[in-house]
Amino acid sequence: MDDFSTLKGRVAHLIDTIGINRVMDELDISQSQVYRYKSDPNGVAFTRIATLCRMAGFSMSWIETGKGVKKGAHTLLGQETITIPFFDGSGSSPFHMDKEFFDIDFNLPPDAAVAIKTPDEAMSPTFQIARVCILNQTQLTGNGTFAMRIGGNLTIRVMQRQLDGSLKLSAENPMYGEIIVPKDDEGLVEILGRVVWHETRIRG
Repeated sequence: MDDFSTLKGRVAHLIDTIGINRVMDELDISQSQVYRYKSDPNGVAFTRIATLCRMAGFSMSWIETGKGVKKGAHTLLGQETITIPFFDGSGSSPFHMDKEFFDIDFNLPPDAAVAIKTPDEAMSPTFQIARVCILNQTQLTGNGTFAMRIGGNLTIRVMQRQLDGSLKLSAENPMYGEIIVPKDDEGLVEILGRVVWHETRIRG
C-alpha cells in the first residue's frame, strides 16, 4: 500500500492510478523511466507531474505537500486547469496549470497571467534556461524580479529603483553584468511583467 505521507508514495499512487502504459504514452518515456519516477520522484519536472495530475484528477497541492484532499475541488467541478498563453506566442502551445494550485499560490486573476520560457542564463541557477515562468503582466513597476526586453532582447533580471531615479538591473549569474539604466533612458527597457512563479523540479 502506498505511503501518502511521502512524495514517493503519492507519486507512485498517482502513476498507478493512471496506469504505466498511459503514463508512457502521455509523457513519451520508457517503462524503466516510469519506474524511476515511482522510486525517486525528486527531480521530476513540475510540468510532467502537473500533466499526470490532470490525467488523474488529482490536486497538485496534495501531491506536493500531502495536505488537503487528493481530488482537487476544481477537478470535482470539472474546472481542473487554467490555460495561460505564452507572451508573443513564444511557447509551442498554451501552458496549462492546476487551477487549485494557481488560486492558492498565486493570488492573481487568470487573465493577468502570461507565460514565457526563460530566455537566457542571467538568473541561473535559480532560473533554468527554457523552463516556464509565469508573469503578472499587470505589475510593471517596483522592486523585484521582472521579465523585460532590453534593446529588443528578452531577459529576466532583478529590478531596483535607485535614489537618483535610475534602474539597476541585476543578474544572479556573475557572467552577466549589472545594468544601470538612467531615468531618461527607461524607454529602452520594456517591462513585460513581474515573475510570480518559475518552473523547477519537484522536490520531496
